[in-house]
Amino acid sequence: MASAPMASAPLGGAPEGNRNNLRHGLRADPTKQYVRLTLGALPRSLGRVERDAYEYRASLEAAVVTAHGEISLSMAHAVDTATRWFRHGQAALAWLRQHEAEMSHDQRLSYSREIARAAAERDKAIERLRLDRDKTAIDWSAFYARPMPQIGEQQ
Repeated sequence: MASAPMASAPLGGAPEGNRNNLRHGLRADPTKQYVRLTLGALPRSLGRVERDAYEYRASLEAAVVTAHGEISLSMAHAVDTATRWFRHGQAALAWLRQHEAEMSHDQRLSYSREIARAAAERDKAIERLRLDRDKTAIDWSAFYARPMPQIGEQQ
């Protein structure tokens, strides 16, 4: 028995052009030219750091897409670098918290230096993304239009 031809109905799934793909990592731009770089797994004790790093990367990728309309290969690597430094700093902070009592002062200072260095390196990678390149597009007049009310004043 021959089956009747099926009508072409949409298969479901996410609407065309949405940004779900930023979260799960298959693709990060509408032209499908960029595949997200993997971060690698951390030890189980740093599960929270790993989740925070993925959230951080998703928000950074969304900011790049908003600012530039796409994520180029060099921007993808800058996002990856910033995320890795973010994760490095968070891991150092977690280890400092977990093992503070058994560390010497020099070891604690070393971890603190790593946390600060990770933040500085992360910021360098973010600068490469040029997220604030068009500062003239911000209309600050509304912000400065009227003075802030004083405490106790009626608005």
